[in-house]
Amino acid sequence: MDNNYFEIKRAGINTTFQDKGRNNLYHIGIPFSGAMDNRNFLLANKLVGNKLDSPVIEFAYQGPLLKFNGDKITITVTGDVIFKLNKKIMKLREDVMKLIN
Repeated sequence: MDNNYFEIKRAGINTTFQDKGRNNLYHIGIPFSGAMDNRNFLLANKLVGNKLDSPVIEFAYQGPLLKFNGDKITITVTGDVIFKLNKKIMKLREDVMKLIN
């Protein structure tokens, strides 16, 4: 069993697990489903080395409050968001690039 996991403290508004979705089933009453932002869905999976159809956590407006337990995990944050990492407020487009470089 893997000892790296997220504990969900608060789900947030519109937080869902999404995969690539279903298409071509509209003729039997099943609408298109899957991630709302397909570009960032694919980008997130590619950046962490996942299969491109692996599920992701997608949220809108207020994100979830997650506590990570374990040694190491690889995450990708896409979009224009502000989040906390180790109690420090991070702005994706500014601060994360500083961490990477």
